[in-house]
Amino acid sequence: MSNQAILNGKTPPLRAPQGLGELLSLAWPVVLLSYWIDGRLYGWSPAGFHAVNALAHGATSALVALLLAGSGVGPVAAALGALWFAAAPVHVESVAWISGRTDVLCALFFLGALLQSTSV
Repeated sequence: MSNQAILNGKTPPLRAPQGLGELLSLAWPVVLLSYWIDGRLYGWSPAGFHAVNALAHGATSALVALLLAGSGVGPVAAALGALWFAAAPVHVESVAWISGRTDVLCALFFLGALLQSTSV
């Protein structure tokens, strides 16, 4: 697939429903699947992709709050820590850029697994 095909909006794996199998065989199937779902839900509008990145970062921040609360710090400290994490991400581009979703989802799943493993 050439860059011109992408610029013209002719990206068969993302646009066509039958391209879903091809997407899932690639290196980052969860991320690409999330892009595919966003494209279907938001009509390939960049605003939809950005909104999902922001929501995923918000969910990751909530997991930070839960992990901090579970570690024994007080609820105020846990909330402040999560707010700090939400407001000042180390890699702003991970939240702001559509292509940064890999980092946001990685953090979300990592913290979710960590929270689940500590609560067992």
